[in-house]
Amino acid sequence: MLITFADRLHVEDYEALYMIVSTIVDVIVTAVTYSVIMKLWARRHTSSR
Repeated sequence: MLITFADRLHVEDYEALYMIVSTIVDVIVTAVTYSVIMKLWARRHTSSR
């Protein structure tokens, strides 16, 4: 699948594309996880008062 996607984008270096895509996915997952944790922390913090 990655090779097909890279061919469609005319990218010759499959490994670089893989690293870029995996980094973007990691950043998105980290941001969503951080957001969820902060919302849960805020809910717990306000309910304990």
